[in-house]
Amino acid sequence: MLVPTQILKEGCIVQADVFALASVPLIKRHTVLTNKHLEFLKAFFIKEVDIEYLLEDGEVFSTALEENLEVEAPLESEHPSFLSLYSEAIRVFKKNFESWQAGMPVSIHELRKVMDPLFEEVIQSPFKLMSLHEYAHRKDYRYHHSVSVALIAAALGHKMNYETKEWIQIGLAGLLSDIGMAKISPAILDKSGPLMCAEFEEIKKHPVYSYKMIKNAKGITAATKLAVLQHHERSDNQGYPFGVALDKIHPYSEIIAIADVYHAMSSERKYRSKQSTYYILEEMRLQTFGALHIPGVLALTEQLLQFSIGASVRLNTGEVGEIVFISPNNLTRPMIKQQQTGEIIDLQQNAHIHIEDILNWNKKTLA
Repeated sequence: MLVPTQILKEGCIVQADVFALASVPLIKRHTVLTNKHLEFLKAFFIKEVDIEYLLEDGEVFSTALEENLEVEAPLESEHPSFLSLYSEAIRVFKKNFESWQAGMPVSIHELRKVMDPLFEEVIQSPFKLMSLHEYAHRKDYRYHHSVSVALIAAALGHKMNYETKEWIQIGLAGLLSDIGMAKISPAILDKSGPLMCAEFEEIKKHPVYSYKMIKNAKGITAATKLAVLQHHERSDNQGYPFGVALDKIHPYSEIIAIADVYHAMSSERKYRSKQSTYYILEEMRLQTFGALHIPGVLALTEQLLQFSIGASVRLNTGEVGEIVFISPNNLTRPMIKQQQTGEIIDLQQNAHIHIEDILNWNKKTLA
């Protein structure tokens, strides 16, 4: 929705590229607005911006809109949007995380109330997974990360033919995997600079803390609890907290690890910007981010990129084009029809070129 610049707030997500006088966007689509961005908009006299409604704290951007724009209120019987369900899940998870920091127990029932509808959404419409990393804001990253890992893991479990009761448990394991961060000192958890060795060693204990918080919880299986404990273990014995061998790692753990790495690498963080979905999936397959379960990585790649034919994309060269062919043997290196010249660029033959951003989806593939 187009929103007047004067009522924008830090945390809003840009829906479409914002242009000033140049042909290069002043602010790219999917950017989470900061105060610096808001200053740019005012400096370039941008009157309105096309945004989504999510704010950094998981609340829906509605009050200011109602005061400044004529917006039709949705009917009570209307099905809640994915974004509103996601926003509510972030709000509830954040509230619970703060209660865990104060020593309160974990309520699986309360978490499932907000997660079950979201699980159904991503199972029915897997393409919604492509937008999850765009919602994460650096300030509240940890809450977005947990909810997003849960959704990616559940959808991946479904893709890998687990039964309903199992992919729900896989999703819950993803949600709970980092709750042990609540037991780590905020001085370490919220540190803006690089961690000291001792501080990083403390961070690496969070799977154990997470497990201890849920080991007696009802509503989750023993496999789910084990996956929470093992989600940072790796098949090359280089994981943590115990460095266990491959034959000791539960399959649920491997799925959580894939979801965790994908969302972490695709989200904007305090110390780096987000990276392209295509680049991340390719690097995951090449094991750049650590030893991951390759069949699971390939399943996630297929799940995320199956809707790509016809999508408009921007390459790292600055060129814009349309995906016209995807090789089933190399999903991350499709053929691109260059917008200006009509030339076909085969990314399999051009290793130095990669897809930097997806500009628009082919709506027919999402139907």
